[in-house]
Amino acid sequence: MSFFRSIVIATLFFHALQVHADPEEVVIGVEAGAYYPHYDTSTGEYEGFGRALLDAFADHTETKLVYKYQPLKRLVQSLLNGVIAIRYPDNPYWESDLKSQYEITYSNPIVSYVDGSVVKPARLGKGLESLKSLGTVAGFTAWPYFDLIRAGKINVSQNNSRTGLLHQVILGRVDAAYMSIVVANYQLAFVMEQPGALVFDPTLPYKKSHYYLSSIHRPDIVQRFNAFLRDEAGKINEIKYRFRVEEGLDFIPDYRPPK
Repeated sequence: MSFFRSIVIATLFFHALQVHADPEEVVIGVEAGAYYPHYDTSTGEYEGFGRALLDAFADHTETKLVYKYQPLKRLVQSLLNGVIAIRYPDNPYWESDLKSQYEITYSNPIVSYVDGSVVKPARLGKGLESLKSLGTVAGFTAWPYFDLIRAGKINVSQNNSRTGLLHQVILGRVDAAYMSIVVANYQLAFVMEQPGALVFDPTLPYKKSHYYLSSIHRPDIVQRFNAFLRDEAGKINEIKYRFRVEEGLDFIPDYRPPK
């Protein structure tokens, strides 16, 4: 009996070591590109708020996350086709036409974002009537302006570079640039070294929403992530503060078109 008990204990101990040594491996799709402070893959590594947040989740749940960087259009297809287990960031409104036939589980809201228009200070508050041209990053749709663009009331130009786009506004080649306000402020202050050269205009259309984690085949991971958001709220707020991803956004209300 003693020998049998020793074998059982040794087996259980060995199994425990194996579980500890081999954490679950999960492939997460993240968007490729330079979108700091939210994320940046231009150095070959996934960096920024997204990496810090997801690494904290992995440590908390003893999960090994394998980061797969992909362009936006390929990223959504990878989610729908099961190439990736989870995606970050995501939003129920993004690519809604492609997602309509799928049952996607979204996490609780993670971090706020505002996509809006930055203009030269002299143009601040002049409103839509004075806006004739709008710049966007290539592949990025300025949804709040969609009807105006389709009606031909605003001309749109695209730029592959966010800094290039901001330079166009500074030089007066376009009236405004539509992009993430946090990302624009970071680029202006720390990359271009021209803080305040452009400012967010809240009188122009903008979108305020949240980033989410999503999955089709692994809703259990989303549930674990929600528990992480709840149990580690203090740590998550520290990460947000460190990367300034919500700086100034609390003062921006949900958008209401002017009457």
